[in-house]
Amino acid sequence: MTLPGRIIFPLSLAALLAACKLTDQSSNAAQREQEVKEADQEKKFNIGEKSMSNRIHELLLRNLQEVFGEGDATRRRAAVAELYTEDCELYVPPGKFVGREALDKFAGDLRATHPHFVYTPHGEPQALQNAAGRLAWGSGPRGEPPEYTGLDVIIVRDGKIAALYVFLDSMPPR
Repeated sequence: MTLPGRIIFPLSLAALLAACKLTDQSSNAAQREQEVKEADQEKKFNIGEKSMSNRIHELLLRNLQEVFGEGDATRRRAAVAELYTEDCELYVPPGKFVGREALDKFAGDLRATHPHFVYTPHGEPQALQNAAGRLAWGSGPRGEPPEYTGLDVIIVRDGKIAALYVFLDSMPPR
Protein backbone atom coordinates (compact mmCIF):
# COMPACT_ATOMS: atom_id res chain seq x y z
CA MET A 1 0.00 0.00 0.00
CA THR A 2 2.84 2.33 0.47
CA LEU A 3 3.79 2.13 -3.18
CA PRO A 4 0.61 3.64 -4.53
CA GLY A 5 0.72 6.39 -1.89
CA ARG A 6 4.23 7.27 -2.90
CA ILE A 7 3.26 7.43 -6.54
CA ILE A 8 0.14 9.52 -5.93
CA PHE A 9 1.92 12.03 -3.71
CA PRO A 10 4.62 12.95 -6.23
CA LEU A 11 1.98 13.19 -8.98
CA SER A 12 -0.17 15.40 -6.79
CA LEU A 13 2.81 17.57 -5.97
CA ALA A 14 3.73 17.78 -9.64
CA ALA A 15 0.15 18.70 -10.52
CA LEU A 16 0.14 21.33 -7.80
CA LEU A 17 3.42 22.83 -9.04
CA ALA A 18 2.12 22.87 -12.62
CA ALA A 19 -1.06 24.59 -11.51
CA CYS A 20 0.95 27.21 -9.60
CA LYS A 21 3.09 27.82 -12.66
CA LEU A 22 -0.02 28.27 -14.85
CA THR A 23 -1.55 30.61 -12.27
CA ASP A 24 1.68 32.60 -12.13
CA GLN A 25 1.78 32.85 -15.94
CA SER A 26 -1.85 33.97 -16.18
CA SER A 27 -1.21 36.45 -13.35
CA ASN A 28 1.75 37.88 -15.31
CA ALA A 29 -0.38 38.03 -18.46
CA ALA A 30 -3.14 39.86 -16.57
CA GLN A 31 -0.57 42.27 -15.14
CA ARG A 32 0.87 42.91 -18.63
CA GLU A 33 -2.65 43.45 -19.99
CA GLN A 34 -3.37 45.97 -17.21
CA GLU A 35 -0.09 47.79 -17.92
CA VAL A 36 -1.01 48.03 -21.62
CA LYS A 37 -4.46 49.43 -20.73
CA GLU A 38 -2.89 52.02 -18.41
CA ALA A 39 -0.38 53.04 -21.10
CA ASP A 40 -3.23 53.45 -23.61
CA GLN A 41 -5.18 55.60 -21.14
CA GLU A 42 -2.09 57.75 -20.50
CA LYS A 43 -1.56 58.13 -24.24
CA LYS A 44 -5.20 59.18 -24.75
CA PHE A 45 -4.90 61.66 -21.87
CA ASN A 46 -1.73 63.15 -23.34
CA ILE A 47 -3.37 63.47 -26.75
CA GLY A 48 -6.39 65.14 -25.13
CA GLU A 49 -4.10 67.39 -23.12
CA LYS A 50 -2.17 68.38 -26.24
CA SER A 51 -5.33 69.09 -28.24
CA MET A 52 -6.72 71.22 -25.38
CA SER A 53 -3.42 73.06 -25.18
CA ASN A 54 -3.67 73.72 -28.92
CA ARG A 55 -7.24 74.95 -28.44
CA ILE A 56 -6.11 77.40 -25.75
CA HIS A 57 -3.39 78.73 -28.08
CA GLU A 58 -6.00 79.11 -30.84
CA LEU A 59 -8.41 80.93 -28.51
CA LEU A 60 -5.75 83.41 -27.41
CA LEU A 61 -4.57 84.22 -30.92
CA ARG A 62 -8.02 84.39 -32.48
CA ASN A 63 -9.33 86.56 -29.63
CA LEU A 64 -6.54 89.05 -30.22
CA GLN A 65 -7.18 89.32 -33.98
CA GLU A 66 -10.85 88.41 -34.51
CA VAL A 67 -12.38 90.06 -31.46
CA PHE A 68 -10.20 92.98 -30.37
CA GLY A 69 -8.48 93.51 -33.72
CA GLU A 70 -11.63 93.23 -35.85
CA GLY A 71 -13.21 96.43 -37.18
CA ASP A 72 -16.20 94.76 -38.83
CA ALA A 73 -18.98 94.40 -36.23
CA THR A 74 -20.62 91.38 -37.90
CA ARG A 75 -17.39 89.39 -38.06
CA ARG A 76 -16.49 90.39 -34.50
CA ARG A 77 -19.89 89.26 -33.15
CA ALA A 78 -19.52 85.92 -34.96
CA ALA A 79 -16.06 85.45 -33.43
CA VAL A 80 -17.34 86.34 -29.95
CA ALA A 81 -20.14 83.77 -30.32
CA GLU A 82 -17.68 81.10 -31.44
CA LEU A 83 -14.88 81.79 -28.96
CA TYR A 84 -16.70 82.80 -25.76
CA THR A 85 -19.19 81.14 -23.41
CA GLU A 86 -22.56 82.91 -23.13
CA ASP A 87 -21.86 83.94 -19.54
CA CYS A 88 -18.28 85.07 -20.21
CA GLU A 89 -16.63 87.68 -18.05
CA LEU A 90 -14.19 90.36 -19.19
CA TYR A 91 -11.95 92.05 -16.63
CA VAL A 92 -10.23 95.20 -17.93
CA PRO A 93 -8.99 98.37 -16.23
CA PRO A 94 -12.31 100.20 -16.79
CA GLY A 95 -14.21 97.40 -15.01
CA LYS A 96 -15.95 94.05 -15.35
CA PHE A 97 -18.25 93.17 -18.26
CA VAL A 98 -20.46 90.08 -18.29
CA GLY A 99 -21.87 88.28 -21.31
CA ARG A 100 -21.09 88.17 -25.01
CA GLU A 101 -23.06 91.32 -25.80
CA ALA A 102 -21.19 93.42 -23.23
CA LEU A 103 -17.84 92.01 -24.38
CA ASP A 104 -18.66 92.72 -28.04
CA LYS A 105 -19.67 96.30 -27.22
CA PHE A 106 -16.48 96.91 -25.23
CA ALA A 107 -14.29 95.47 -28.00
CA GLY A 108 -16.14 97.48 -30.66
CA ASP A 109 -15.88 100.73 -28.68
CA LEU A 110 -12.17 100.16 -28.07
CA ARG A 111 -11.59 99.35 -31.75
CA ALA A 112 -13.40 102.56 -32.79
CA THR A 113 -10.95 104.66 -30.75
CA HIS A 114 -7.97 103.16 -32.64
CA PRO A 115 -9.21 101.82 -35.98
CA HIS A 116 -5.75 101.81 -37.55
CA PHE A 117 -4.04 99.91 -34.72
CA VAL A 118 -3.09 96.27 -35.07
CA TYR A 119 -2.54 93.71 -32.33
CA THR A 120 0.69 91.76 -32.44
CA PRO A 121 1.48 88.77 -30.21
CA HIS A 122 4.72 89.12 -28.25
CA GLY A 123 5.93 85.56 -27.93
CA GLU A 124 4.00 82.32 -28.06
CA PRO A 125 0.75 81.67 -26.23
CA GLN A 126 1.04 79.49 -23.14
CA ALA A 127 -1.48 77.00 -21.79
CA LEU A 128 -1.73 75.89 -18.17
CA GLN A 129 -3.44 72.75 -16.89
CA ASN A 130 -5.86 72.62 -19.86
CA ALA A 131 -7.91 75.33 -18.20
CA ALA A 132 -6.06 78.62 -18.66
CA GLY A 133 -3.69 80.45 -20.95
CA ARG A 134 -1.85 83.69 -21.44
CA LEU A 135 -0.53 85.80 -24.29
CA ALA A 136 1.52 89.00 -24.23
CA TRP A 137 0.78 91.47 -27.01
CA GLY A 138 1.34 94.98 -28.29
CA SER A 139 -0.90 97.40 -30.16
CA GLY A 140 -0.13 100.31 -32.41
CA PRO A 141 -0.04 101.42 -36.03
CA ARG A 142 1.08 98.70 -38.46
CA GLY A 143 4.87 98.60 -38.91
CA GLU A 144 5.56 100.84 -35.91
CA PRO A 145 6.48 100.02 -32.32
CA PRO A 146 3.43 99.38 -30.13
CA GLU A 147 1.90 102.37 -28.38
CA TYR A 148 0.75 100.13 -25.56
CA THR A 149 1.28 96.53 -24.45
CA GLY A 150 -0.55 94.08 -22.31
CA LEU A 151 -1.14 90.52 -21.28
CA ASP A 152 -4.31 88.48 -21.80
CA VAL A 153 -5.08 85.67 -19.37
CA ILE A 154 -8.00 83.40 -20.20
CA ILE A 155 -9.93 80.79 -18.26
CA VAL A 156 -11.36 78.11 -20.53
CA ARG A 157 -14.53 76.08 -20.00
CA ASP A 158 -15.89 73.56 -22.50
CA GLY A 159 -13.37 74.70 -25.13
CA LYS A 160 -14.41 78.37 -24.98
CA ILE A 161 -13.23 81.46 -23.12
CA ALA A 162 -15.19 81.79 -19.88
CA ALA A 163 -13.14 84.70 -18.53
CA LEU A 164 -10.61 87.13 -19.99
CA TYR A 165 -8.33 89.15 -17.73
CA VAL A 166 -6.54 91.99 -19.54
CA PHE A 167 -3.46 93.43 -17.85
CA LEU A 168 -2.12 96.62 -19.45
CA ASP A 169 1.48 97.69 -19.14
CA SER A 170 0.39 101.21 -20.12
CA MET A 171 -2.95 102.77 -21.02
CA PRO A 172 -3.91 103.13 -24.68
CA PRO A 173 -3.70 106.68 -26.04
CA ARG A 174 -7.01 108.48 -26.31
